Amino acid sequence: MIFLLGLHVMIFNEGFVMLRHVSPIARQLREELIKDWGDQWQQIHSTLDWLWIVLVALGMFLDNGHRWHDLALLSLFWGSAVLFIYVPMWTKDT
Repeated sequence: MIFLLGLHVMIFNEGFVMLRHVSPIARQLREELIKDWGDQWQQIHSTLDWLWIVLVALGMFLDNGHRWHDLALLSLFWGSAVLFIYVPMWTKDT
């Protein structure tokens, strides 16, 4: 349960930030949030980063029966992000 909570925080936090690379609407929304919240936006994002990292790590450490399942979910999220967001972004620039 701890891992899944961390996974959901990660998807919300990182997914929103990643979407700015593929969606003009997400990019504009992020820019408006940064403009409205200023330095507090960075503090919120950083806090959520630390929160999901701690929850995911703690969840994987405590739940040794589902470690491979947890690792598969993390790999699916980050692998998809790299494959569908970052690789096209990197290859478009060249």
